[in-house]
Amino acid sequence: MSTHDSVISSTVANRRFSVPGRVAVLALLALFAYGVWAWSYQVSNGLGATNMRDIQIWGAYIALFMFLVGASAGGMIVASIATVFHIDKISHLSRYAVWVSLVTITIAGLTIIPDLGEPQRFWHMFTYASWTSPMIWDVIVVLGYGFMNLCYLWVHTRRDLAARHSWLAFGSRPATEGSARGDHRLIAAFAYLAIPFAFALHSITAFIIGTMPSHPYWYSTAMAPLFITSALTSGVALVLLVLLALERLGRLEVGADARRWLAGFLAVAILLNFFIIAVEVITISEGRLVGAWAAVSQLMIGSYGWIFWTEVVTGIAALAVVMTPRGRSSRPLVAAASGLVLLNVALERVQLIVGGLRYPNIGAAPGISLGTPAQLNMIGVPTRSSFVEVARYTPSWVEWSIIVGLCALWGLLLLVGIRFLPLGTRHPAALAASASPTRAAATPASAVAGRGLEGALPVAVLAAPTPSLGGQLDVRYEQWGALAKSDRLFAPSDTRSARS
Repeated sequence: MSTHDSVISSTVANRRFSVPGRVAVLALLALFAYGVWAWSYQVSNGLGATNMRDIQIWGAYIALFMFLVGASAGGMIVASIATVFHIDKISHLSRYAVWVSLVTITIAGLTIIPDLGEPQRFWHMFTYASWTSPMIWDVIVVLGYGFMNLCYLWVHTRRDLAARHSWLAFGSRPATEGSARGDHRLIAAFAYLAIPFAFALHSITAFIIGTMPSHPYWYSTAMAPLFITSALTSGVALVLLVLLALERLGRLEVGADARRWLAGFLAVAILLNFFIIAVEVITISEGRLVGAWAAVSQLMIGSYGWIFWTEVVTGIAALAVVMTPRGRSSRPLVAAASGLVLLNVALERVQLIVGGLRYPNIGAAPGISLGTPAQLNMIGVPTRSSFVEVARYTPSWVEWSIIVGLCALWGLLLLVGIRFLPLGTRHPAALAASASPTRAAATPASAVAGRGLEGALPVAVLAAPTPSLGGQLDVRYEQWGALAKSDRLFAPSDTRSARS
């Protein structure tokens, strides 16, 4: 059996989940099924099953949508800047970033469905669309962005899929020197297209609320820049968390240089996000517009003040970690900072939706109807009116359940893709080693086996000289196929077929 065939048979045999992996998949499937049941309950009982009312037209679903769109855009930017700016230290992470971006934008699109009162009529968004509205722009750009993500990932992986003889290769052939160069040019073209596409994606999402003069808290030219900077922070943080988790499980080698670079990029994005938020708050505070000032004061010192100050504290804590060299070098500290950033941006989205809708346009008594009957005590005195002048919103159990189901689907898709798609690429240090036949031949098998997935390459493959730069950069399936023995979530490597 040839080296190529033995590596393929070894890796195909290991494309299965280990016992902990199967438990994780089953748990995610159960949570997703629970979310589907909650959604069916909402469909049967209408949006009255949620706590959204006429005064609070948007809630947790739209906040989650905006958060996921931003995280997806940030992930795509991370994947593309490695190619556009020739940042070799993070180039081996591009496929993972693209997959995270694709899964995230998919879930973002699905988040809109439970927000629709009549989801079976979703096609009315296109047949009765107002083409001058940012709403339909956002629908089109989300669909187009998701399709571009899919094409970008396919271009990255089609040669590896062909080496597996997968139907997903769609007729592509395993890599040659000429095809590698052509693929690199195509990947570069996608990278140059992806960056402005990602900026447009979240800018148009910002236009949905930023172009509403009737809501002074939203109506601002700073809304689009704010969405872009928060997308960068959440996107980098999400990609970092996924990469660090995979490194902990032995699925890839992120590398100290890549970790420090991404953490430094995260620090810059956090600073920019804080700057735009500060400019926005100061401008509104000094302007003292009635509606906008009431929203800002309520967010800072009212019943929603804890959201604003928690957002500030988490952002400062994350910035303090990644601003120090030790914080950028430590895996646990970088992971903690990334988690704080994700919490920070999620709270920022809740703040925008809840704060912007707290004060209705018509503030006169008796207010706006909730659509529910007044609540009376035992002697018939109303304890809660069916009209309100100020919105009070907390997601219902139905909303929380559907969100849990969507998050479970995100995790499930992520795990399945990491398990079955050729997302792994070799670390730049390994590429440099393989370029030198003498150095590669001197590498003992025990040293190779201890480097995780990217280091667990057959010595015969590492020892083979790479004829050109195009051949070095083209990551063939046989160059990364053997799984590391340290893999904890996925099935352990079975080297017996490779030895045959």
